[in-house]
Amino acid sequence: MDDATITEVVRLHGAYRPHADELTLARISRAREDAARQLGKTRDLTAWHATMGRLDAEERIAKEPGESPRLTPPEIVDYTRSLPKLWADSGPDGRRALVIAIFARLDVLGFQRLEYELTADAIDLGLDAALPLILKLESQIGEFGRGERARASLTQQSLRFLMINRTPRESLPAAAARSA
Repeated sequence: MDDATITEVVRLHGAYRPHADELTLARISRAREDAARQLGKTRDLTAWHATMGRLDAEERIAKEPGESPRLTPPEIVDYTRSLPKLWADSGPDGRRALVIAIFARLDVLGFQRLEYELTADAIDLGLDAALPLILKLESQIGEFGRGERARASLTQQSLRFLMINRTPRESLPAAAARSA
């Protein structure tokens, strides 16, 4: 990553303001639906009231913007610059942990397209600024022939791969700043 990208990551991190825990609120909503279905099956009002009371308490906590320890600008720069080395030095389990920490969702659509959504933590670190909305990767793939072609270039195919950021714009703290 270049210095301009890292500067933008640091700026966005500084502009970030805590918000409600949307992932927990979505989980609570699903748990409420599950509890309602279970009530329909068992008619156990005591268990339903206990579950709803617990979910109400969790929801109150999730709606309060939490203030977690924030990274300093030098820590963000060091972290962002260390990602390529961290990836290269990690084994399969470490790479899996990195992907889980950065991407909330990955959709591989054929062999030429990947769509992703960033996690709240990745957005908090400003990776939405470091990763472009659309990243085009192109490469030449050489095929092996029997030599009957006049030029080797006729045996090469161009491979194009798109990575598209589908993170909902409203969850990006800098969405308004970018459009201005």
